[in-house]
Amino acid sequence: MLILVMTHFSATLVLYLLQLPLAVFVLSIIIMLGSMWRSLRYHVFYQAHDAIAGVVFLGDDEWLLKNTAGDEYEACLCRETFSRSWLVILCFRLTQGGKRFAVLLPDTVAASSMHRLRMHLALS
Repeated sequence: MLILVMTHFSATLVLYLLQLPLAVFVLSIIIMLGSMWRSLRYHVFYQAHDAIAGVVFLGDDEWLLKNTAGDEYEACLCRETFSRSWLVILCFRLTQGGKRFAVLLPDTVAASSMHRLRMHLALS
């Protein structure tokens, strides 16, 4: 959660330093606040009906995504996945079409599971 807030705060600071006209600056702040609210609601609070609430590795590059509404989707992992010790962003391509992203922070996943996931991503 702190990463999302700091990212949006940093973007707001950059907008301030650009010394934009007041109307553009206010509009940018409103857009930034909306983006932060959507990101927090979707990735941290899991309140959106289609937010990913669970990810299960089935093997052979097959994944099962579960959303907060209880629906399950089969997916495969895309190449655009980002993995660091403090953040993992998984990009999935759904078998029925479309892409979905899962943002995993160290405090949202067990440490052993996060380590195994990062190792799997590094080796694949």
